[in-house]
Amino acid sequence: MDLEPQKVVDEILNPILNKLYTSHTKAVDYKSPEELKQIIDFSLPDQTTSIDLKDIKQLIQNTFEFTPSTQHPFQFNYLYSKPDFVGILGDWIISLINSNVHTYEASPVFSMAEVELIKNLAAIVGLGEDADGIFCPGGSYSNMMAVFLAKNRCIENEDIKEKELVIFKSEQAHYSIDKVATLLGIKPDNICRVSCDKKGRMQIRSLRRQIEGCLSADKKPACVCATSGTTVLGGFDPLDEISEALSDYGRIWLHVDAAWGGAVLMSAQYRHLMKGIERADSMTWDFHKALNAPILCSAFLVRSAISIKSMFHVYDSYLFHDSEPLRQYDLGRKTAQCGRRGDAFKLWLMWKVRGRSYFESRVDKSFKVTSEAIKLIKERTAFWLYDENPAFWNVCFYFVPEHLRHKDGIKACSEREKLQLQAVTKQLYKSLNKDGRVLVNYAEINGDPPFLRLIFGNPELSSEQIKDVFDIIESTGNIII
Repeated sequence: MDLEPQKVVDEILNPILNKLYTSHTKAVDYKSPEELKQIIDFSLPDQTTSIDLKDIKQLIQNTFEFTPSTQHPFQFNYLYSKPDFVGILGDWIISLINSNVHTYEASPVFSMAEVELIKNLAAIVGLGEDADGIFCPGGSYSNMMAVFLAKNRCIENEDIKEKELVIFKSEQAHYSIDKVATLLGIKPDNICRVSCDKKGRMQIRSLRRQIEGCLSADKKPACVCATSGTTVLGGFDPLDEISEALSDYGRIWLHVDAAWGGAVLMSAQYRHLMKGIERADSMTWDFHKALNAPILCSAFLVRSAISIKSMFHVYDSYLFHDSEPLRQYDLGRKTAQCGRRGDAFKLWLMWKVRGRSYFESRVDKSFKVTSEAIKLIKERTAFWLYDENPAFWNVCFYFVPEHLRHKDGIKACSEREKLQLQAVTKQLYKSLNKDGRVLVNYAEINGDPPFLRLIFGNPELSSEQIKDVFDIIESTGNIII
């Protein structure tokens, strides 16, 4: 069937927007796969159907209703929250224009916006005049670019002969590092995991031991992948100390995965958490996470422009017409992709409309919200904090059954009691997410029982809302035990 755009806007889009930006009692109406199959017909037809606008409207409404809403203030289980509406507007424009951002001719405005954005981001990081970068389809792809460049530098610039390449990451680094390293031909045994402290930060002594072990085995250290804002604890690796350590071992590429924590660079008050970032060779930064751009919006930045400009030696006469004045805007030269959405435009539009100070304000407010949440947890005997002073917006804690509340934290529990806590955490996670009012996640580290993890990346949360969150968690926990 043919759809008239104006009718779609009037009869489907406007009602959805009106409902989306009003208050909801639940973040999701949870359904199991079998239940969902009874509501939505997922089969695909062979022939043209008689489906009408009313049917399409119902299908879209069901999609919204049974998908966890990032618009809801009590969505705490992932590293992203309510997307900025100006960013959503940018996303719509990208889809409506539907242009490929590989050459200037195809997307002049999107290309120039991305180049300007990369220049400003590199300046914020402090990477210097020779910095460059490109927007990628997610942080995992950005991490892949970094490992690829590190590997290439070893192969092209050093006499490594038959030496095996090794990369180093903390034991709490994102799993994408393992995946991209394997994809790029690095053996699993040559992905070295460096131990972390209680706050999830890479330990320098452990890093030195790993590098020296690598050298003694006649292997080549290619890359250290540090993390700014680990997924579970929100830990920030000590970048200055890592850089100092690497200076003792020759040229080792330093990549910083700041997909989550990079937002602190927008804040004068908190950018110290990434002290030393200007010494990195490359950096991943996701803006669809802590800065609330619509998914996906991820930048890959490098300190040396030549490293990224020379990574793909390709030329196709049908696409890249070697016009020097436009060459800097032919962004497809700097990535393995050919098809590229103009994802940078979303952030560029947000920045253009709201100004850089808007991002700083959001970051600072989210730290205040997190501090208030921690204060409320400390006031309740039903909760034990895993870390009473987390570096970022990751708040990890246990719900404690009443018969254990007299104990002085997890360290005072027996192995049997720890197993009880493990069962309670997993059951509470399931109950909360099926209930749908508050969406949470859980994780476990270093053999400790799993704990609940809430992400306070929504700076708009009020004190009353934060209290309501913990009221719901505590009352649900009291019911299940």
